[in-house]
Amino acid sequence: MKLDKEANAHSDGAKDSVRLYPVRTLEAHEWPTWDAFVSQSPTGTLFHTTKWLKTTGTPFRIFGCYRQDSLIGGMAVEIVGPKAAGHSDFTIGGGSVNCPYLGVVLPTPSKKYLTTLTQHRDILNSLACHVRDQFASIDCRMGPNVIDMQPFMWADYSISLRYTYRIDLSDLGVAWNNMTDKRRNDIRRAQRDGIIVDDQGSMQDILSLLKGTLQRRRRAVRFNELADRRDQMLRADNQCRAFVARERSGQAVGGIYMVWDEKCAYYLWGGYGTTAAHRGAGALAIWEAIRYAGSRLRLQQFNLLASEVRLIERFMRDFGGYLTPTFIVRYQRPSDLQKVMWRLKTMVRRDCLANA
Repeated sequence: MKLDKEANAHSDGAKDSVRLYPVRTLEAHEWPTWDAFVSQSPTGTLFHTTKWLKTTGTPFRIFGCYRQDSLIGGMAVEIVGPKAAGHSDFTIGGGSVNCPYLGVVLPTPSKKYLTTLTQHRDILNSLACHVRDQFASIDCRMGPNVIDMQPFMWADYSISLRYTYRIDLSDLGVAWNNMTDKRRNDIRRAQRDGIIVDDQGSMQDILSLLKGTLQRRRRAVRFNELADRRDQMLRADNQCRAFVARERSGQAVGGIYMVWDEKCAYYLWGGYGTTAAHRGAGALAIWEAIRYAGSRLRLQQFNLLASEVRLIERFMRDFGGYLTPTFIVRYQRPSDLQKVMWRLKTMVRRDCLANA
């Protein structure tokens, strides 16, 4: 009986949240309000903005959560199939790269932690239930500052975990010292060998390096027009820069493509040369991007968007960033047979509890 009471309590709490914090799909004329909300929210990122989402070529939907007619939260998803929400790819073939983050954006915290936790949980309850009812399947990676997954668990989502590394840019001297000796030595070696980082590189420079990297992993890949479209959008708003490490001859031997919003810079894509390579060129390009984000842009953090591939993760780890979990929420609407089985299990459980 205790389990039933707890389940009913969770259900009643979700209903209260939905009633007090209604959710609806935002219309196009409301997108500027959403973008302003994303900009001021600690959980909002470039990837939640409508200008980013409009460049994907994939339909998207933004669900706004309201309290007394004021937008106080929301959830952005891309529509990747019939009744399916997820993340669109920008490559065709193997080695596709997804939008790093989507999902929930929450309001600025209040001074009292418990007040913030309660409000955020009510918003998350409403969003989790409403969005679940719109799709047969959902696959969404949350931003690193969204950490309360319990409302999604109560709404029958499954939760999985990924990690990234974030570097504090408040003191670049500390950031340099936090790196491993190996990574600093790689950077110094590149500088001694005459590697110069061109911070005015082009998207084509980076795509060429990235293609070479993927091909060495035996992943045939070609990029669709999305990469150029996004680059044009970001350059128009001064929110991206390509850092290309070049030999004295001018040949590119490594580089990264960095994007940013008002709070954070992100390592989006990177690679190293096919015909020419240098052990420290990629590390030097990343360090110059970190320095640029901290000293020129005055941003708070640099997010390495670290891969789960072990060798890549180790390379990123050596830059001394803080290990940060990010959560993926997934939902799959049960079939009719699964519903029947679930009801039978519930009946059996209740009988067992009644006879205990």
